Amino acid sequence: MVARALVRPLGQARIAAHVRWASGTPRLVRGTHDELPADLARSNAVRTHFLDTCVLYGYQEMSTPVLEYSELFSRSLGAESDVVSKEMYTFTDIDGSSVTLRPEGTAGTLRAVLSSPAAMPLPARVAYAGPMFRRERPQKGRYRQFHQVGIECLGIPAVSADVEAIALAAHFLARLGLAPVATLELNSIHDAATRARHAQALIAHFQQPAIFSKLSADSRARLQRGAVLRILDSKDDGDREAAAAAPPLDQFASTESIARFSDLRERLSGLGIAHVVNPRLVRGLDYYTHTVWEFVTTTLGAQAALLAGGRYDGLAETLGYRAIPGIGWAAGVERLVLAMQAAGAPPPLRAQSVFVVEGPGLPSGPGSPALALVQSLRHADIAARALPDASMSKQLRQASALGCAAAVILGGDELAAHAVTLRDLATGAPPPLFVTMRNYRVIETISSVIGIS
Repeated sequence: MVARALVRPLGQARIAAHVRWASGTPRLVRGTHDELPADLARSNAVRTHFLDTCVLYGYQEMSTPVLEYSELFSRSLGAESDVVSKEMYTFTDIDGSSVTLRPEGTAGTLRAVLSSPAAMPLPARVAYAGPMFRRERPQKGRYRQFHQVGIECLGIPAVSADVEAIALAAHFLARLGLAPVATLELNSIHDAATRARHAQALIAHFQQPAIFSKLSADSRARLQRGAVLRILDSKDDGDREAAAAAPPLDQFASTESIARFSDLRERLSGLGIAHVVNPRLVRGLDYYTHTVWEFVTTTLGAQAALLAGGRYDGLAETLGYRAIPGIGWAAGVERLVLAMQAAGAPPPLRAQSVFVVEGPGLPSGPGSPALALVQSLRHADIAARALPDASMSKQLRQASALGCAAAVILGGDELAAHAVTLRDLATGAPPPLFVTMRNYRVIETISSVIGIS
């Protein structure tokens, strides 16, 4: 059932009537989650690696609103799809229009690019990162508000664009440390004429009484409305058994389409990108053509997809634009983080920081030399922390607890000598350095110790 709400101002009494707290305290909406600092550091590391990789391949970051007119998604995803019919957060706005919190990023990105031809000439390579919303059953790594990173390449029909998109995805996963646990599964769903012939054969197959009896209620409904390709993508055990003996798509493919897929595979192998062909990997929407793929892993259990993509040469026309070839992929940030943790991938690098320690004999309070040094370091783009008016041992314990790379000790002796004592906390390398403050050597030496060039 589509979640619907009337958007209009609510008084405090009405708000209170609609909110139910657990044990008298606020609680999260089911299917959402907070990202505390450690969680956000991991998510931000994924996004940073993603955007850095995109730059290497010539993809530019862009952003679209989280709120779009509902028709955008009913066209792009299909009005009968599970996402549109069951999972979208759709609202009737005060002007009567139907708007939706975006469940995915591709449709909005196409709308933005193709509506701005002067600013975004084709071919266009764009990247995005942001929150998406689906009312799915919450489970580990799957939330109702989740975050995706993705790319879209528009205006290039050649197989070279397919290779580039897959290579970018493989490079991104390698940067996350996931290459050893990620397998590229690849397939071609060929062209529209091939899929039309295949669909007729599938209908005949699934209508056989012995096969039909194995189908889930959802897949029987799919068969009834002609969305037969969606049955092949079902995770239901009965549907999988019924689909196992279905006629293969390649049996109906043209010579040209088969040659295109062979060319793609040869190019990927030439780049050293290992892959396996999964003939059951499909997309249930008519605008998808040719290449579809997923990077899968066994580290997350049954729900193994880390990243999924495909060519969608018919999507622009579905949205009302002229025909524009396109290809892209998306990955869920939360699932990537889980996979990194399960695979033992290195934790994200935190911004290196130093801790300024007030040593014995140093004036405190307003105008403290230690606090002045903290501010000077920050203006030199070095993250600096302090714990004024605490004992030296407590300050050093706090520096270690915060993971600071170095302690900059400034006491009465240092102040008199116009110097600081620099202790490397990251490696524990002895002895501490006694660094003069003259000629700005402090900033230069601290930068060297914490790895800032």
